[in-house]
Amino acid sequence: MNELPANVPPNNQEAEAALLGAILLDPSIVDQIEGSIGPDDFYKSANSALFAAILNFKPDNPGATLDIITLKNYLQSKDALQKCGGIAYISSLSEQTPATANAQTYVEIIKENSMRRKAIELSDLMRTNAYDGSQDISKTIDELEGKLNRLMNAAAINLYYPIQGLLNDSIRMLEERIQSGKFNGIPTGFEDLDALIGGFKNSEYSIIGARPSVGKTALAISIMRKMAFRENGKVNIGFFSLEMDKDSIVNRMIAAESDVGLRKIMDGTVSSQEKDQIINVVSENMYTSNFYIVDTPNMKLRELRSQARKLVRENGVQIIFIDYIGLIDPDMDSRIPRYEQMSQVSRSLKQLCRELKVPVCALSQVGRQVAKDHKEPDLADLRETGAIEQDADMVILLHRPEKQANKASEETIEEAKKKHEVEEDIDDYKVSEADQKRGIQKIKVIVAKNRNGATGHFFMNFVGRIARFDTCEQPIKSSNI
Repeated sequence: MNELPANVPPNNQEAEAALLGAILLDPSIVDQIEGSIGPDDFYKSANSALFAAILNFKPDNPGATLDIITLKNYLQSKDALQKCGGIAYISSLSEQTPATANAQTYVEIIKENSMRRKAIELSDLMRTNAYDGSQDISKTIDELEGKLNRLMNAAAINLYYPIQGLLNDSIRMLEERIQSGKFNGIPTGFEDLDALIGGFKNSEYSIIGARPSVGKTALAISIMRKMAFRENGKVNIGFFSLEMDKDSIVNRMIAAESDVGLRKIMDGTVSSQEKDQIINVVSENMYTSNFYIVDTPNMKLRELRSQARKLVRENGVQIIFIDYIGLIDPDMDSRIPRYEQMSQVSRSLKQLCRELKVPVCALSQVGRQVAKDHKEPDLADLRETGAIEQDADMVILLHRPEKQANKASEETIEEAKKKHEVEEDIDDYKVSEADQKRGIQKIKVIVAKNRNGATGHFFMNFVGRIARFDTCEQPIKSSNI
């Protein structure tokens, strides 16, 4: 690095000149480095403007070869020659290039100095805003944390990916899946669901939607249990429970794992044998898991993003669940319509899973009209904003018709079917007498949207006394597995 006074931002103008000169001597270098460095990575303004012109030369002059003459004419046509240092400066650049073969090394030097300057800018901004009493400090920290995370990503990866490398990676992953018999997502632990969705995939934003008390939280907890508490392939999970406190969540998990009734656990009326069951599953399955619960009610969106980044960075969390999206405080002006606020929340969660490169699965309620019309929910029934349907890579909806009966009119399901032309076979939801005694109900699980897999539906058994979903023997119905 150049010897610079303490008040001069880190830079290396020799490396900048050497790279630009190398490009003038060998224009093919542009194709090799484009995407890994940009005009804003150059410190000297003339170098930044010249590199931007070089990047635009080929698109603006298809078929032309870049050299000192063609570049000069191009810059003159754009009235940018002096902005790029003038012809004398540009002509001298090739003389300042020790070797074109070192172009990638010059890029790395320039990039490192650029990252240092940007880090200094962020720290200066943090200092300025911290001193400014009019600034919301938690909002400032959230914004700066996001910028820092993007800066870290920019330092580590290219902005583009040649298809050759992507094809090689895809073939390699395909061979691994063929040999292992596994898909490339995080398994849910339920074969029917995994057969449709292929597990939860990195950077995908998913929604589990249902009317209240139909079982969306129970399904999410059942999936998380399968992921976190198994002996082989345990998954690190972050769970934002905005509706239930952490103790209620843990008690539900203990009930589901031990097969001891949730009410007994809450009331403390378990037998000595049941107590032993609980201690066994806690020590064998649960205690060694990497499961992190955040139970802040009405959590602000920026706080949620900050905690999610921390969980991924410090605890290696591989998937995030949020219960539920409607309880996230967007921290916006109350005069802004609710649907716009929730659209912002949805977009932010979508951006978060892309930024962190982990799956994010948020729970969502569906509208009351589903209950009034005695119908299965669909994508349009997701509450408060159409952005959830649009943003989500995958949407899983739950349906239990006996929960949709209109008690006020005492209308039966069969009457509702005729009146509202509901097309579903109620027989699909029937359970045996033995299962009825065990408190089992059937829930239809509908994969209504899936960008990277199949759609369709299947049934699961819901055991109410332990708030657990189990596999049902009925086959999957799908047209595109």
